Amino acid sequence: MTSSDAATLPLYSAGRNALPTFCLTVRTLADPKLLEHARTMGEHLKSHLDRLAAKHARIVAVRSRGLMAGLLLDGPAAGVVTACREHGLLVNGTADRVVRLTPPLIITRAQLDEAVAILDQALA
Repeated sequence: MTSSDAATLPLYSAGRNALPTFCLTVRTLADPKLLEHARTMGEHLKSHLDRLAAKHARIVAVRSRGLMAGLLLDGPAAGVVTACREHGLLVNGTADRVVRLTPPLIITRAQLDEAVAILDQALA
């Protein structure tokens, strides 16, 4: 084995492990049920976020498309983002006043409900 062979060895061994994962990912994304699931979960998320907006005056607007959503706040989003992270929910603060949520396409209704509950606490 030459030194150049040794340098490429990790690529070959990683490829064997990565290929089944790649194939499963492609199969999952090609499943027509995934799009319908994402649409349903997006509607569920939007309805919960609208309820949060009615409850918390800090929320100026709710914007969503599918499972991507953003809450426009009346002030900086950093405190809400930090509070969410401390309770196990990863969200982004964008444009200083926006809390962005981008859950995975395979998220469950129970997981969305838990995320909204954490967000509700963070906004209080």
